Amino acid sequence: MLRTSKTIKKKIFIGAFLFGLIANSHALSIIMPENPCILEKGYELAEGLVFVNYACHPSDLIPVRKGNKYGLIDHKGHIKIPLDYDYIEPFYEGLALVKQGSSFGYINAKNEIIIPIIYDEIGKFDYEQIALVKLYNQYGYIDKSNKVVFPIQYDSVKKLSHSIIKVENNGKYGVIALSGDVTIPIKYDEIGYLNRQAILVKNNDKFGYVDNKGIVVIPLQFDEAQEFEYEDDSFKLAKVKKNGKYGAIDKQGVIIIPFDYDEMGDIDEESIVVARDNKYGYIDQNGTVVIPLKFDFAEELDLFEDPATGLLKVQLNGKYGALNRQGEVIIPFEYDDIDYLGGELIIVKNDDRYGYVDREGKVTIPLQYEEVEYFREDLDLMAVKKDGKYGIINAKNEVITPFEYDAVNYYPEESIGLYKDGKWFYVNKEGEISLGATR
Repeated sequence: MLRTSKTIKKKIFIGAFLFGLIANSHALSIIMPENPCILEKGYELAEGLVFVNYACHPSDLIPVRKGNKYGLIDHKGHIKIPLDYDYIEPFYEGLALVKQGSSFGYINAKNEIIIPIIYDEIGKFDYEQIALVKLYNQYGYIDKSNKVVFPIQYDSVKKLSHSIIKVENNGKYGVIALSGDVTIPIKYDEIGYLNRQAILVKNNDKFGYVDNKGIVVIPLQFDEAQEFEYEDDSFKLAKVKKNGKYGAIDKQGVIIIPFDYDEMGDIDEESIVVARDNKYGYIDQNGTVVIPLKFDFAEELDLFEDPATGLLKVQLNGKYGALNRQGEVIIPFEYDDIDYLGGELIIVKNDDRYGYVDREGKVTIPLQYEEVEYFREDLDLMAVKKDGKYGIINAKNEVITPFEYDAVNYYPEESIGLYKDGKWFYVNKEGEISLGATR
């Protein structure tokens, strides 16, 4: 497979979609702590009661417990829902989820049971006013009157869009409408995204495509296959593998890029990385070679930039450089590694020292640092490491804070965090330092 980027310091994790997998993420939606609940001034929590540390809006009833029993109080401390439950959540759209023993249900503000407390799991009611439930290890959907609107008979279910549900039984997947109409029979090992003219499916280790009525439009014949990304013509091809070689087909199954390549990058850019006999190059979406297959390695450098102007990372004779889409050398082949983390600067490495070049290949920050982070264009600052300590420099390589910190936090808004002596310090765009939290 194509090598992934050798990220120098900081990895960018792109949210990946697991093809065909219906995750059994049917656990309850718990409200995570944000701010502790407090009572109105002059009121105190009754003896023996303990706040359950949920986030609390002023209009919400507050979850509390006494021992192992839970209930809800108002912001004056008055009990509104008795502490009769083994678990409770605040009200949401007029209903509160409760647990007794190992079973879940819903009550209303009068503590009347609206959904019987019988389910192994139950989700919140969605915009169609239905909720996912689990009963006896089977999944389905109910409405707010506890009417079963989708049979509770599947090993897993996942609502994909308006009234369309992906189901699994005995390791096989299909798609069924909320009305009960079968869209795709429950017979596939995997099923891809449905908002496609050609939907990727898998059976018996072979991939093919069906339409939105479940009719096979491209036979299941491929060893590997990529989804058609969009309905428009932006990415009209899908990468497929057959007999050990990669090529690409259109939505009618016509071979557009012949099965000539040992490796092929995803078809989501104008230039597609390909390899044959351990040599890499680039082709376009018509299969025409635009950069000869002569490099030891190749990949997209700036994945999120404009495909027409983005750079291509390549390796030749053990050194990395970058080309433009016309194959012209922009960053010379003289670095042990190069990497891109956003903005106008590109990280380069030689002899375990890091620096930056611009998008024309000119060195802007000398290769003198042990570690570097991505350049914060919003602050015109970056954190770097020298002699075992972190400091902050600007795009002119001027030192903004001295190299005396042990750790860096790059995620605070409008600042960069630096840590030493058990304290966090935050540096803003003007280079001003403020004290943050202590350990």
